[in-house]
Amino acid sequence: KVLKVVKVMLRNVEKLLTKVKVLIGRC
Repeated sequence: KVLKVVKVMLRNVEKLLTKVKVLIGRC
């Protein structure tokens, strides 16, 4: 169960990083 939570958290972090990269790329 813990591994599942960690995997979900990692996916969310990756999504946030991609959003940040896109925002930085637009500037």
